[in-house]
Amino acid sequence: MCIEELFYFGFPILACLARPRLSFYLLLVAFVVAGPFARVAKTSNDMWQDHSYLSCMGEIAIGCLSASLARRHTLSKPFAFVLLVVGLGLMLLILYFRSAVRALGLYGLGLDVTVLSCGTAAVLVAVSALPNRAHTVAAGLLSPLCWLGRNSYEIYLSHLFVIIPAVLLWKRVGSPSLVPVFYGLVIALSAVLGALIAEGFSKPWSRRLRASAPAAVRLL
Repeated sequence: MCIEELFYFGFPILACLARPRLSFYLLLVAFVVAGPFARVAKTSNDMWQDHSYLSCMGEIAIGCLSASLARRHTLSKPFAFVLLVVGLGLMLLILYFRSAVRALGLYGLGLDVTVLSCGTAAVLVAVSALPNRAHTVAAGLLSPLCWLGRNSYEIYLSHLFVIIPAVLLWKRVGSPSLVPVFYGLVIALSAVLGALIAEGFSKPWSRRLRASAPAAVRLL
């Protein structure tokens, strides 16, 4: 069972059974704390070290905690701005200042992914607190990116069905001059495939499941 399947199977059960609600949040925090330890645990399999259940479940837990925070609490504009700046700073640190990350010992402690996830969550929570007008302007300027974001999980699940044929085709006819064409084509086809899956499968089933889900799950 992959990490995503485990999450989709286990999260609704935990949400229904964990009482009081604080115990559910403490369990999510426990996953966050366990993640770095799992990433630096000694193992003969590097792939398992980076992608084991505990290595990745902490980041999922950060997302769940952030979504619950954004849903239950209204952030003030000054706090949302500070949160946005801090989140962007953490993301830039991990993505572009790797020597500094190494000097801080984050790689050795397994905290680099956790810090990146916290920064991403902070940005998303802060953006969700923006005024409706700001959302409208941002949506207009970034509408293609927003469209990709809404279908990002379906693209993630299906993009290999585009990439593998593209790689095989590249081996036959590829040349340096065609790199931009292939790159753009793969992105476009992956986006279209993800959107088709989202509209034809994910979204209809999501509406059905949400309509029949227990109230405790819908409130998360």
